[in-house]
Amino acid sequence: MIIEWVSRNYGIELDDYKELSERAVLLIKDEENKLVLKGKVDEDSLERELEIIEFLELRKFPVQTPLLHADGEFLLQDEEAIYCVYFYLEGRPFSASESLRDKEVPNLLGETIANMHQQLAKKHDLTRYENKDFYQLVFGFAREQIVSMNLPATFVQQMDELEPSIRFMNVSLPKQLIHRDAHIHNMIFQDYQLSWVIDFELAEVNLKLFDLCYCATGVLSEVYQDESLREVWIDFVNHLVAGYHSQCPLTKEEQDSIWTMMLCIQMIFMAYFKGDKELVASNQDMFLWIYSKREEIGSMKL
Repeated sequence: MIIEWVSRNYGIELDDYKELSERAVLLIKDEENKLVLKGKVDEDSLERELEIIEFLELRKFPVQTPLLHADGEFLLQDEEAIYCVYFYLEGRPFSASESLRDKEVPNLLGETIANMHQQLAKKHDLTRYENKDFYQLVFGFAREQIVSMNLPATFVQQMDELEPSIRFMNVSLPKQLIHRDAHIHNMIFQDYQLSWVIDFELAEVNLKLFDLCYCATGVLSEVYQDESLREVWIDFVNHLVAGYHSQCPLTKEEQDSIWTMMLCIQMIFMAYFKGDKELVASNQDMFLWIYSKREEIGSMKL
């Protein structure tokens, strides 16, 4: 029983639990005392995440810190998986529809990513973190997988037209340690104040513009089938980018690369979901829609 297992390892009497997601469980002692049990990918990613959490915590950036169990370790393991336990803090992520309808939200999200980047940029020992070659990620891995799907030649040609821009981005855009999974559900707020940023286990060294555009395309993916919300998304991007730029100014090259970065992210997702025709088609549709809006995205004034 999950309650007994955690209670025994952490010396806390728990009374109830509730599943929050596939990888997270809320553990309840009473209304004032709650914990979160989270599944982790592997020990290496957990060690990297713990290093970042400690680094950001020292710099007063709000992160969710795991608890030590009775054996003095952060890692809790059973026969099937590894876990960490965290204090539960009040707050919640903004939904995609809230992010689109409330003009204050995208600014907050952009400011949060910018402030996180400013702190992560101060971390100089990056030996634990994979240093990604963005060009190879997109035109090596992603393009190769997409071509193998036998999609229309016109789509492949459209992708290939991006090659010079992606090559330029790879050598010209600022690169640093990034979150890599900076979607809206990993940023928790209460009363429009940031409570904490969670899940740093995918952190890597890459183009910092990736996180900002990943947040934007993540929102689009959640509302894409709703045409009324989809059309509001461009305005959301404007406010998201403005919020980021107000705290961490984008270079001219970054500003000019926003829509191209978004297309690259769609290519990466198409490759990642290669075995799922429905998800491939959805991400391809988003690629084409973003491409059709590239002039609107590219004409943003900061």
